[in-house]
Amino acid sequence: MGIAALQRDLLLLERVRSSRSPMRRPILYFLYLLYIVETGVFLVLVPWSLLWVHSYFAQIPPLRPILLSGFVRGSISALGLLQIGMGAVDFLAFCRNLKNP
Repeated sequence: MGIAALQRDLLLLERVRSSRSPMRRPILYFLYLLYIVETGVFLVLVPWSLLWVHSYFAQIPPLRPILLSGFVRGSISALGLLQIGMGAVDFLAFCRNLKNP
């Protein structure tokens, strides 16, 4: 889920950045920013919640110790922090483009 979502986000980011003026559709760009931040918050919080512990994959005996290890949880949370950082950088670019169209 994490890698596929990250690849999809990167493709969407390239598409948004490749357009000549990302401010042609500011509402869509803002919705994209909300999506990026929401995905990041989800990836940061869910590995440490009961949702993670009681998930289908965490109930499979060989996968349980791996999925409940601090290393895996921290790695997924780190991806979420990167996602939030990417959203913050894009938000700053969004604000700059609003000021200087």
